[in-house]
Amino acid sequence: MAYVNSLYFTLNAIRIFNHYKKYLNDDMNNNYRICQILSEDIIRSAKINYIVEGKDNVSLDEPFLVASNHVGFFDIAALCCAVDKPMPFAAAKELMENKIINKYIESIHSVLIDRETEDVKAMKDQLELMEKAISTTGLLLFPEGECSYGEGDIKEFKKGGFIAARKNDISIVPTYIDYKKFKRMGRLIVPQEEVKVIFDKPFKPSDLSEKRKSALELAQITRKKVLDLRNKY
Repeated sequence: MAYVNSLYFTLNAIRIFNHYKKYLNDDMNNNYRICQILSEDIIRSAKINYIVEGKDNVSLDEPFLVASNHVGFFDIAALCCAVDKPMPFAAAKELMENKIINKYIESIHSVLIDRETEDVKAMKDQLELMEKAISTTGLLLFPEGECSYGEGDIKEFKKGGFIAARKNDISIVPTYIDYKKFKRMGRLIVPQEEVKVIFDKPFKPSDLSEKRKSALELAQITRKKVLDLRNKY
């Protein structure tokens, strides 16, 4: 039965993605709202109890960085629904090869990250794009750089997104996404029963100490806060 439910969810999700694509245009605010509506439908299709805690922590008027653990693709829908401020994701470049979701990723000006590149200029360009997003609209970031697929601990956070947060003293919101149970179909994680998104209180790099922390230290501190959320809830 769990396999049947997972397959139904997958097929229904594809149908929903294809339906809303026609409403995308050149307006990021419109497109983000379309992504939210789509995400709401995806969550309903999963037939889970969806809970958001600490919503006020992502109601800032200023740009901010959401730094979350990353279990699977469903995290994107979970965060998009929970954060009302139109913000791009930092997304793996290979997602643009996916004909189902690539238009949505592009429509909200997501920052594409080539995780395999060793080209110094390419890495510098990616950091500059993240800085532009973080300092203007804010950014939704999965600092682990890859999905855990529910296996093992939360991976070490990469420092890339924290470089711009440090440079511009942007608020960071540690975030934990918890799947009560899930079914795995290949690389797809289908949540079951309950998904909870927990936003911790935002903090700025300048709040931590008189001596500025490095981007790597900020990444480590944020990961520790996310682990604390996991242990608390």
